[in-house]
Amino acid sequence: MSASLRTRWFIRLFALWALVLALIAFASLLITTKIAELGGDQVATPAQIWTLFILQTGFGIAFATCAYGFWQYRAWGRILFLWTSTVWFGLNLLALFAPGVIFVSDSQYTTTGLILNGIRYIIALIIPLGYLNLAHVKDIFINSQNLATEEVTINDSTT
Repeated sequence: MSASLRTRWFIRLFALWALVLALIAFASLLITTKIAELGGDQVATPAQIWTLFILQTGFGIAFATCAYGFWQYRAWGRILFLWTSTVWFGLNLLALFAPGVIFVSDSQYTTTGLILNGIRYIIALIIPLGYLNLAHVKDIFINSQNLATEEVTINDSTT
C-alpha cells in the first residue's frame, strides 16, 4: 500500500471520528434537554442549560461538516476540524479539572480517574494537531483542492 493511499485511509478514519463526535454532541444534546425537562432549575441555571444547548448544537453541526470535508478531502474540513476539536477537547479538559467554572457538575472523580480522563482528552487533542499538520497530509488536501479548481476551470472553458 502506497504512502499516499495509506494517508487517504487515515483521513477517512478522521472523517469517521468526526462523525462519531457529531453523534456524541447530538446525543449529549438530547440528554441535556431531558435533564432540563425533568430537573429544570434544580440541576443547572437556565443560562447554563442554554449555553450547553448552543455549544452542543454548534459542535454537532461543526463535526458533521468536518466529516463531510474530510470525506471530500477539502482543506476547509481539515482546518475546521483542527479548530473545533481544539475547542471541544479544551472545554472538556476545563470541565474535568475545574467543574464549577463553566458548568455545574456533580461528578466525583478519583485522582486516578481524573488523571486518566485528562490523559484521554490530551491525547485526543494531540493526535489531530500532530497528524493533520504533517506536510504530506496537508499536501493531499491542497492537491485535492487544486484538482477541484482545475476541473471547474476545464468545464468552464469547454462551454
